[in-house]
Formats: sequence, C-alpha cells, structure tokens
Amino acid sequence: MAGSKRKRRHSAGLRQVVMFSSLILVFAILFIGIEQKQMRPVNKIDIHIKPLSENKFLINSKSVHQKIEDYCGFDIDRASLKDFNPPAVEHMLNKDKRVLNAEVFFDKQGALHVNIVQREPIVRIETTYFDDFYLDTEGEVIPAENATAIRVPVATGNIDEYKPGYKTELRNSLKDVYNVAIGVYEDPFLRSLIEQIHVDEMEEVILVPKLGRSKVMIGSAISLDTKFEKLRLYYKKGVKRVGLDRFSEINLSYENQIVGVK
Repeated sequence: MAGSKRKRRHSAGLRQVVMFSSLILVFAILFIGIEQKQMRPVNKIDIHIKPLSENKFLINSKSVHQKIEDYCGFDIDRASLKDFNPPAVEHMLNKDKRVLNAEVFFDKQGALHVNIVQREPIVRIETTYFDDFYLDTEGEVIPAENATAIRVPVATGNIDEYKPGYKTELRNSLKDVYNVAIGVYEDPFLRSLIEQIHVDEMEEVILVPKLGRSKVMIGSAISLDTKFEKLRLYYKKGVKRVGLDRFSEINLSYENQIVGVK
C-alpha cells in the first residue's frame, strides 16, 4: 500500500512538472512571437483627417506626419513596431488645439493608422488685447496662427478676453458672440448671409450681412431663436417688397416686430 501511494505521488508530481514545463514553453513561444512581431518594420503610415465643412482643413497629413516624427525623434517611415508608443502619440496629437479627437493604432498587417477629427471653427475673434483666434463649436480656442484661413464670420468690437468658464458667466460679451455664432453656424441660410458680428460699447450685438448696406441690430444676446426667425422672415419676404438697401439698419430687438431705419 505504501509503495502504491508513493507511486501515485510520484506520478502526480511528474504531471505537475510536465504541465509547468509546458506552460513555460507556451509562454516562451508567445514571448518570442511577440518579440518577432515587434521587430517587424512598419508596413505603412495611414493618416486620415476628417474634413471640415466645405472640405476645409486646419491641419494636413504632411504636418501630422512631421509632428509624429518630431515627437518620436526618428524617421518613422523606417521604424519598427517596437519603436512606437501609440497611446503616447495619440495623447500628443490630442493636445493640439486644432484636434478634437485623435486615434492611433496598429492593425494586424503592421500599418500605423492615425485618425483625426478636427475642431470646427465657427467665428474668428479679432481683438486688440491678444492675437486673433477662432472659437469652435464647443466654444474652445483655436489659435489663428496655427490654422489655415477658414471662411467664418469675423467678430469685432468690445469683446471680453477669453478665459476658461466664460460661458457660465452671467454677463460676458465673448459668450454672447459664441451664442450668436453657433446660432448662425447651425442655420444654413444665416451662414450664407452673415459676414461679421460686432459688439458695440453698450455690449449690444450687431450683425453685418454679406450683401447690402443694412446692419442688423440684435441687441442683447437673448431670445436669439426668435430674433433669427424674424431675420429669416425679413430677408425671405420683406426684401422682396422693400428692396435690399431700403434701410440702413434692421432692428430685431423689439418684441413681435421688425423695425427698419432709413
């Protein structure tokens, strides 16, 4: 009986050794496979940038390629997979103020994919206190010097300085500009009509159309949906009756009426 028990213990111990050795062998094969895969050269670099409205770009594939190469510090077209850290490259690209979102990853064939969604500018802010900049659809800043020229309305006049959280302030003329600009951006008719947003000394908003001599007085940036509806009504119906240049000023700040000033 004692001999039989010793044989069973010996057999069980031998099986454990075999299983442990097999596991080590499997892990070794996997490690060698991963190492060999990481040593493979990058098959290709595919940079895809989603275009903005009217097929415009703030950033192009060539500049993205150069940014990655500068960040990595080597010729990325001659590199191996092991040389890259995709999450770190992705983080670097997402810090660019022109980029809303960047994804960086390798596929099974060893190609490096860089997919970028750009921020969408809706207005260019001209100021005397700082360099010009754009606001995007989320109200975030895109420095003008980092962006190619994009045709959007220009905002001028008495505009408060940008600072984080400006959209939550009770009174802020930059917030007013953003609210007007996003309303214009989201309406195809107004996008084709408005060229300039001006804030006067009383912090009232004036719109300058692309055609005609009429200025559009918005007043305070409240009830914008109602004011924009009156503006659409005037240009679609009123202009046909009175002509484009009948008035030098169209005032939308009065409730339930449009006031024209010659």
